[in-house]
Amino acid sequence: MKIKTKLNSCLKATLLLLAILCLPTNAFAYDFQVDGIYYSINEENPTTVKVAEREYDEETGEYVYHNVSGEVSIPSTVSYNGFTYTVTGIGSGAFSEIEALTDINIPETVTEIGSGAFEGTGLWEQQQGIIYADKWAVGCKDYMSVDPIIKEGTVGIANHAFDVTRCNPFNNAVVIPNSVLYIGQGAFITLFGWASPIKSITIGENVQLIGAGAFYTGSNSWIAGSLAGQVNLQKITCLAKVPPVTYGNAFAGMNEFADKHGGWTEIYEAMDYAIYDKVPLAVPFESVEAYKRDPDWGQFKTIIAIVYYNYDVNGDNEVTISDINEVVDVISNGPSHPNYNNCDVNEDGEVTVGDINAIINAIVGD
Repeated sequence: MKIKTKLNSCLKATLLLLAILCLPTNAFAYDFQVDGIYYSINEENPTTVKVAEREYDEETGEYVYHNVSGEVSIPSTVSYNGFTYTVTGIGSGAFSEIEALTDINIPETVTEIGSGAFEGTGLWEQQQGIIYADKWAVGCKDYMSVDPIIKEGTVGIANHAFDVTRCNPFNNAVVIPNSVLYIGQGAFITLFGWASPIKSITIGENVQLIGAGAFYTGSNSWIAGSLAGQVNLQKITCLAKVPPVTYGNAFAGMNEFADKHGGWTEIYEAMDYAIYDKVPLAVPFESVEAYKRDPDWGQFKTIIAIVYYNYDVNGDNEVTISDINEVVDVISNGPSHPNYNNCDVNEDGEVTVGDINAIINAIVGD
């Protein structure tokens, strides 16, 4: 029985491979079409597909569009030539410029949406600020003077959704709600030449996957010698108890860009690691060691428990008697002390013995 089962498994795998090899060849990035939607088989996992990217037909001089309009429902699985594939993604520019597309239903199986997948569609025209495709944030339009709120219930953020070269509306803080599971590559990226004003990033407790360079926030200058330490970002908080899986450096990822733009590797590395070197990462108390062991998250020089972060008033990445002494010094000198605001740990608008008691409680674990 075991031998028969193994033979059946091998036969199925062989048939799947043959089916893929027998797919019609074409100049475009799709392998087959079902109900007006083109699909591409994922090379890394040939049992899965993504909705194909929009492609340019050099022979006709026109783009190949998905033949859709009105409300479209992308299936969680699609069958072709006797095989069933799981739909796990939507390619870059997949539905762009299809003005007749007015609504979209995206299955839970999708874990990635490419950049610009819905730009120029009816979805884009109907909305202001952050643009949503079903439960995914896919981009934005129009300047906003205050930080927009990514709404609770959002499950994913598309690749380069808030790339500063496209539209980045965040001026102070980025807050990823707990409903978000997937954050695409370059989702909030700021390339050199633009100084990101973002000062804090809070990542929700249920995020599972983060793409390369998703939170790369750039420096104030791309001139060599004035890079390190120029990031405006002051704090990153990740509420997830299990470190999210990252594809490449979630807070860097510029080396690939450097290879394509003159190979200024040393300059880009300085930009990459300024964040890891200069910005503290606050995580759940019980997860500190797990983050330190993680290949990507562990690059942060300072990883501190969220519960302690507000009490490290002297900035030495520890909560000790030294922080109590700092508060005593501030109380003695009054509001003119340069560290006065940091020492208001209980956030009641003044620095008093109450702040000393709060630090003592943090030290003793009360």
